[in-house]
Amino acid sequence: MGRVRDMTIYVHIRQLGRKRGVSAAPLMLGKHPATVRELIAEMVRTCVAAYNDRVRRGEGAVQPMTQEQLESLEAIGKLAFGVNYSEKEADEAAAVTHALQSFEDGVYRVFHGQMELTALDAPLDVQENDEFTLIRLVMLAGSIW
Repeated sequence: MGRVRDMTIYVHIRQLGRKRGVSAAPLMLGKHPATVRELIAEMVRTCVAAYNDRVRRGEGAVQPMTQEQLESLEAIGKLAFGVNYSEKEADEAAAVTHALQSFEDGVYRVFHGQMELTALDAPLDVQENDEFTLIRLVMLAGSIW
């Protein structure tokens, strides 16, 4: 299969223990991933590039929120400002390595539609506008006493 440029997928983010998740957000990938490893790496690269671009433009400071942004955050029950306090760009290679290691360690799960993706090097058939769900697993910490 040949490489496709600028493929758009939709990503849901969920966390165990929470009833609501984030609505599917479009994510434009720079290339067509052929494996789960490539999918995760490309999603991370896309997000890091957008983050670093905001840092370079000085958009890390507190910005007034629109009514639409407030309503969106209210719908998921979370208020976050997206402030970058360090004003430091993210390291793309380190972010990809961390994301892949977290997948292998079971920190989060990835679903393509209703099918769970369990192996990093498993072949993957991604089509334009496919939906993926990332579920972050929460580990309990502390003592029972």
